[in-house]
Amino acid sequence: MELCEVFARCGLDVLLITVANAALAILLKRTLLKKRPKAVTAMCFIAGGLIYAVYHSIAAADALYAFENLSAVAQKALTIGTLTLALCAAADKFTGGGGEATAADVVTKALDGVV
Repeated sequence: MELCEVFARCGLDVLLITVANAALAILLKRTLLKKRPKAVTAMCFIAGGLIYAVYHSIAAADALYAFENLSAVAQKALTIGTLTLALCAAADKFTGGGGEATAADVVTKALDGVV
C-alpha cells in the first residue's frame, strides 16, 4: 500500500491523532514506562481509542457518540493503534532506539525493506 493510499483511507483526523498518540507513546517509552515496553504497546491502542472517541464526540456534538457507534470507534482505535506502532517503529529505526521485544518489533521487521 502506498503512503497516499493510507492518507486516503484513514482520513486526516485519524492521521493527526496517530501523530499525537505516537508522540505520547515515544515520550512515555523514554520516561515513565522505560522498563515496561509492553505497556506502551497496549497504551497505543487504548489511548488512541480514547482520544478518537473524545475528538469525535466533540466534533459531532454528541456526548454518547462513542457508545452509540462502538464498532466505528473500535475500528478507528485499531487503525490508530496500528499506525502508531508503525510510526514508533519507524522513529526507533531512524534514531537507533530499541530494547525489549514488543509488538513494534514485528512492524520494524516489516519496515526493513522500506526504511
